[in-house]
Amino acid sequence: MSASLTIRHLTLDFHAPPGGAGRQARDSAEAIRTELPDRLRDALSLPDDDGVLLLRRLAIDLTIPAGASGSAVAARLAEALAAGLRRAAADGRAVVRFDSVAGHSAAFLAALVDGSAWGRWWFVGFDGVRALPLPAAIRTVLLRDPAIALAMLAAMPAAVRAQVLAALGSAEARRVIDVLRAREPATAPDAAWAPVVAALDAAGAEPEPIAVLALAAAAELVPGRLRVAECLARLTTWMEAAPDAAEAWLATGTIPAGLEPATATLLAATPAAGRAALAARRQALPQAAPRPAVALHVPLGGYALLCPGLLDWPIEADVAAWPDLDDTPAADVLRLLTLAAAAGPARAGSLWREAAFREVFAVAPRTVEADLRAWARRIGPARWARLAAPSGETAAAKGVGLPVPMLPGRIARATLARCAGGILADFARRLPGFASASPGFLRANLLGRGATFLLAPDSIQVRLERPPLDVLLSITGLGDRRASLPDGRALILARAP
Repeated sequence: MSASLTIRHLTLDFHAPPGGAGRQARDSAEAIRTELPDRLRDALSLPDDDGVLLLRRLAIDLTIPAGASGSAVAARLAEALAAGLRRAAADGRAVVRFDSVAGHSAAFLAALVDGSAWGRWWFVGFDGVRALPLPAAIRTVLLRDPAIALAMLAAMPAAVRAQVLAALGSAEARRVIDVLRAREPATAPDAAWAPVVAALDAAGAEPEPIAVLALAAAAELVPGRLRVAECLARLTTWMEAAPDAAEAWLATGTIPAGLEPATATLLAATPAAGRAALAARRQALPQAAPRPAVALHVPLGGYALLCPGLLDWPIEADVAAWPDLDDTPAADVLRLLTLAAAAGPARAGSLWREAAFREVFAVAPRTVEADLRAWARRIGPARWARLAAPSGETAAAKGVGLPVPMLPGRIARATLARCAGGILADFARRLPGFASASPGFLRANLLGRGATFLLAPDSIQVRLERPPLDVLLSITGLGDRRASLPDGRALILARAP
């Protein structure tokens, strides 16, 4: 891309002695209007790269001999501006830099989605989309220069790109694809939209627009800028050769050990939406054998006693507008967070990370604390505050695991405290004579023992170690229960003999 310089506002104040100053000012202004661009081009050697340097304000004091021509004034001003720009760029404190135009646009889209764009002066060039709805604004920015649309998406971290594409939505994503698809390959060789669409359509189903964009952007991140069609061909070959590993990768994003580097890099660069698009191709490939059952001993397994109540918690309608977290619905993320909080301050983080409980609530194993923090911020305090706790609890319970270290926001933590208190109170009310039992009592006498989880294709069976008050579990039947999991499997609780 050829280098360019844009001056959004140029204000000139002339201070001159009486006499012909007025005419000189008019001549100078006209010369500056017509000659300054060419003179600046000569005076300022701009690097021929994609970098963006933004300077909010540059003040120039310039002394011109009385009677100098307008052309001479324009030439002197160009030299002074060039010197001032070089000083500002070298100083670095008064400028904002981006590696490319695509990177600048990508940063704006990320800020637009998280709500901070309009408070930052270096995004003033995007004011034209301020009045548009969010999906239309994202589409407009992506299509300002279609040649770099994929580069904008590729410049974002994977988690941010997923948020931007989710905010874009399928309808606007389809409009973006239609524009890019119609472009001549010679003008955008790296996009390779014809191979993208042809390869995905060959799977036998119309691809989800967001998945197409996500997969294409991921391909831009692969070393060597592999074409998307080549990426699809390589992934298809790998899925045919390793159906068991492919099934695990498509379902959870888990990358098998020992892969050759190019395939491992490609798997890592393909986001969840890209896997969703490829899942259709998997149907035509040899199917993997059913996964064998896996047994896991979980030191905090006794908290599975709370899972049936959490799975029955009817919050789907309350959080229907909340974003997913790594393809996990918000309702199931909240259920696992509530269970973690109920485990108490010392164990909340451990339970949130426990693989067996993530399997119960279908939370992806790769989801890390940074993903959770970003997700919680996207929800916003108002929506957190409106969430109804189990059993209608209105006050935060004492002794629950708060603050959960990875969860930001006072209101979010207070809401989670109410939810954890509600599920513990509901459990206590099912115990005859112990309806007012404290969280600490419940943990010490009923919930705090371990359990063995047997993870099978059609069920998760939990064999509970006997707690001190196991007799209560026997009387109430709370230790021998069944519930339906988000993925359709059965959760089966059973007390140890």
